[in-house]
Amino acid sequence: MIKWNWQLPDWPHFYWDKALISNKEDDFRLATGVLTGATIHLQKNDLDQLVVELLGQEALTTSEIEGELLNRLSVQSSLQAQLDAGPELRATRLHLRFLRVLNFITINSNS
Repeated sequence: MIKWNWQLPDWPHFYWDKALISNKEDDFRLATGVLTGATIHLQKNDLDQLVVELLGQEALTTSEIEGELLNRLSVQSSLQAQLDAGPELRATRLHLRFLRVLNFITINSNS
């Protein structure tokens, strides 16, 4: 099981071996470009739904870390309402890209 940063014995001091993470870093750069390019091809409704799902998952995971369990449908409903509120929330697209990259790192850190 992956430990949270704050569970590591050297917290909050971080050390790494660049040689060990070099390939992961290259994969990260490639995936960032691929994911950003893929976003261009999504219809607005599909992108909005993806934003709701990814931000919702982030909210659920974050709250779980804090010991609070949220209702997935309530979180998604709230996010959808915010997306429907207007264009000022389009900044969530940048957040979406960031979350995709984080997801990629999480998935590939186990390999």
